[in-house]
Amino acid sequence: MTPDQDCSSDQTPFSGSNALAKQVKGLIRLVRSGEAANVKLALLLAKSLGSPPAFGQYLDELLPLYQLAFKRKRKKLAAPSLAKLFQLTELDISERDLTTLPENIGELQNLQALDCGGNQLQTLPESLGELKNLQKLACGGNQLQALPQSIGQLSQLQKLYCGGNQLQTLPKSVGQLHNLQELYCHHNQLKSLPKSIGQLQNLQKLYCHETQLKTLPGSLGQLHNLRVLYCRDNQLRALPESIGQLRKLQELYCHHNRLKTLPESLGQLQNLQKLDCYDNQLKTLPESLGQLHNLQEFKCTSNDLRALPESLGQLQNLQKLDCSFNQLQALPQSIGQLYHLQYLDCSSDQLRALPESLGTLLSLKGLYCENNQLKTLPESLGQLHNLQSLHCYDNQLQALPESIGQLQNLQKLYCSDNQLQVLPESIGQLQNFEYLSCYDNQLKTLPESIGQLQNLQELYCYNNQLQALPQSIGKLKNLQQLYCNGNQLQVLPESLGQLQNLKRFYCGENQLQALPESLAALPKLKELDARRNPLIRVPPALYQKPGLELLVDQLR
Repeated sequence: MTPDQDCSSDQTPFSGSNALAKQVKGLIRLVRSGEAANVKLALLLAKSLGSPPAFGQYLDELLPLYQLAFKRKRKKLAAPSLAKLFQLTELDISERDLTTLPENIGELQNLQALDCGGNQLQTLPESLGELKNLQKLACGGNQLQALPQSIGQLSQLQKLYCGGNQLQTLPKSVGQLHNLQELYCHHNQLKSLPKSIGQLQNLQKLYCHETQLKTLPGSLGQLHNLRVLYCRDNQLRALPESIGQLRKLQELYCHHNRLKTLPESLGQLQNLQKLDCYDNQLKTLPESLGQLHNLQEFKCTSNDLRALPESLGQLQNLQKLDCSFNQLQALPQSIGQLYHLQYLDCSSDQLRALPESLGTLLSLKGLYCENNQLKTLPESLGQLHNLQSLHCYDNQLQALPESIGQLQNLQKLYCSDNQLQVLPESIGQLQNFEYLSCYDNQLKTLPESIGQLQNLQELYCYNNQLQALPQSIGKLKNLQQLYCNGNQLQVLPESLGQLQNLKRFYCGENQLQALPESLAALPKLKELDARRNPLIRVPPALYQKPGLELLVDQLR
């Protein structure tokens, strides 16, 4: 065997023995990794295998080849030495197809970080507890069904990653890890957490999501330094009342559970900034919610909420509120006190009106109130000078307020699927307007002022009752897409030929008998759909226009 052949092949003398072959390949990977420490580790692991003598001989033959490869690179490799191996402070043996770790791994007394994740480990050796200096242990992505009791002896451990295994319990001894700051035990089969977890006085982050937790221990409230708690995607029916004792908690993610209530003590979490409790079975929210003065993001979507507490208006630092997909019939008047609110999503509820106090939300950038039962929008809407996107489609709106023209920063308006008969003339004042969808309404005309929307790029006004397009439409120099199909148009204005940036024009399903000659002069036009019209004439130049996809029926 030549050095080149050895370095390029994964074949071993044990290729036909499944379990042993995987072990051997894992060791060979260590040797080929190009790191002296990995070669030394391979020796240590080989001793623990109890494999046939031929394997030891094979490994002995492999090491000189490895050394020879290093000599070719003019690098000096010291002879493998277990003494030097014991001086290791960091050891990464992740994704090596390992099924076991050597029992004498506890002899690596200087080890501070051990990553054995992404293997096929079913157990960890009890000697692991002898690693007195270990600060980080990553054993996630294996097949572990339990952690050794000795893990509690790792007095210096700060981070424990054991997610993505088959753990059904955590050992009680985990409570002895007094220096632990981060615990990741997600993606397991845990049905509960040990009460001893409350002894982790320095724990700052706890990730126990996507397990099978049915309860959280009351001792959780003793984690006075906890800042982040992920308990989402479990089977929790309640949060412990003691959760209010987590005074340093900044982020709480308890969504995708079976929660029917939130504890009143939640209001004691004075440092809470993010609260996600969506996709549960909540019918009410605690009045104490208003005491969360540092809350910035609150998501309670997809519950059974019929009302929001008036105390909501006390959340002076709230920036994002998502209460969509509930059964809300109204928003509290106090919502107008949320002066820092930037995004409000109250879509897919049962709202019949929006409060006038909405106009005091001067920081609001996005308002999503689609799919409700709104018949009007408050006139105070025009005071939202920072509003950039307004989604009010799929309601019962018969008109938009004239004050909408005061929304100087509005870029996108979605008002389709309503009962609008006209658009306000003031809409032409929206100098930053880029997108307008007003399809599926009862519009008979578009305001002449629409030509003032110099930044408009997309206009969707199909499925209305339009009998004509305004001549001013030709002034929309940046318009790229125009959909006016499904109306009652009899003629198209020649001014359409001025739309130098128009790429797609859909005017099908109207009463057009001819297309304007000026369309052939549009330099960027790529799609023109005029099907289902009683056309008797199409400009010949359109047929000859290079790069144009022209869709028309046979002329009459």
